[in-house]
Amino acid sequence: MKFLTGVLLTITILVSGCSNNNESIATVNEAQVQVPTINIVSKVTHLSKNEFKRVGTQRIQDPKVDDFRNLILKIEIANGKNVTRKELIVPSTIEFRQILTSDRLWFGNEAYQNNENQELSFAKRNYVLYYRELTDDKLKELLSPIEFHISWVNIYGDKTSMDYKLVDYLVFE
Repeated sequence: MKFLTGVLLTITILVSGCSNNNESIATVNEAQVQVPTINIVSKVTHLSKNEFKRVGTQRIQDPKVDDFRNLILKIEIANGKNVTRKELIVPSTIEFRQILTSDRLWFGNEAYQNNENQELSFAKRNYVLYYRELTDDKLKELLSPIEFHISWVNIYGDKTSMDYKLVDYLVFE
């Protein structure tokens, strides 16, 4: 009887040990499913003297370098090779100009890349703002309606979708 009990105990330990190994393997496999990294840079910086030289200041009286700021926005979906249907929706320059007006948003550029089988998708906006008589708090208030949307579908067909407010990430340097 002791022999039979010992055999049953050994079989029970082996079976439970095997089932734990199977769970560990499943966990390792699930951890290997790649989730993209979202990188957000949203900042207002002072212009350098060289940048200021390129700003057309004929319209303003007694222009100074401190009258202007850069607004920089960069959103990336990195490590996105193993996901499909990536979506990166960021307001255009026209939409920024409607919110800030042409009195504040003087000029800028934008870039966008969202190719299906590439690891990196991005949207960039770089603007020069006329900042005289504008405070950081007032700029945040003006930019508060601006949002961007990011989504993708993983290898199992599950969709992930997120919305971000620009001002939640805005830093003043």
